[in-house]
Amino acid sequence: MVIVSWNVLPLLRDCLTSVIPQLEAGDEILVVDNASSDPTPEALPYEFPEVQLIQAGANLGFPAGVNLGLSRSRGRFCLVLNPDTALEPGALEGLRLLMERDPSIGLAAPRLRFPDGAPQSSRRRFPSRLTLFTESTPVQGLPGMGRVLNRFYLADRSDAHVQEVDWVSGACFLVRREALEEVGALDPTYFMYSEETDLCRRLHDLGWATVYEPAAEVIHHHAQSSDQVPAARLVRFNRSKVYYARKHLGRVTAGLLRRYLPATFVWEMAVEGAKLMVRHKPELRRRRLDMYREALRTGLGATD
Repeated sequence: MVIVSWNVLPLLRDCLTSVIPQLEAGDEILVVDNASSDPTPEALPYEFPEVQLIQAGANLGFPAGVNLGLSRSRGRFCLVLNPDTALEPGALEGLRLLMERDPSIGLAAPRLRFPDGAPQSSRRRFPSRLTLFTESTPVQGLPGMGRVLNRFYLADRSDAHVQEVDWVSGACFLVRREALEEVGALDPTYFMYSEETDLCRRLHDLGWATVYEPAAEVIHHHAQSSDQVPAARLVRFNRSKVYYARKHLGRVTAGLLRRYLPATFVWEMAVEGAKLMVRHKPELRRRRLDMYREALRTGLGATD
């Protein structure tokens, strides 16, 4: 099991407390700490001596952190887990049994829930060109765009039964080592976001199935690390979109997307500025304006 953590010690404690009772003999827990400034490096060995702590020495990002942990792990299967998750009883066993029953499954993922028990969308189809220009942009609210997003989010299919899907949230998944060795590691070019889409697409291209198992349930607080740096989160999310497009849909699509997405930031700034002028939640508007300014200043990078 590999957990990549950055400055979320209270949530990491809860995560480990939920995981440890579900381990079988020979299972291991590796926590890759991405240079946390909180007490994680000092507290973890004392509070959880069964955990192997790997200090990355810098914030490597999620995929590179996972790769570091995987390179030091053993076993036929490896659970990749966010530190802001908590496994419900039986979740790990459910995913493991699913993989053991069907050798064609390269990656399996649970049903995710928010802390209040509400369902959290975690199944997806691979993004089309239209999806990349629509999802998480101002365009998504326009008439007709709902059909595009509903297809992307698999809203046309019940989440109550086991099913093969294109890709799943990277918050929690069990991956078969044989499949991982064939497909290669997670792509560290993604600092975070889209790395799980990329991994599932590469597995799919090699004939490995990605399967969603709703009987295994995991609580996910969602974005507890990335919310600490909102401007960086916005940049990384959209940079990853551009890189995914370049890798899987071509450089022309990526180039158009790289020019289009900053234009949406400008539009969002105009909306936030208008709301600030009428004194609607002024502190929130200022924070968002600062976020978009920083994202525009940082840029999304080149596509070649």
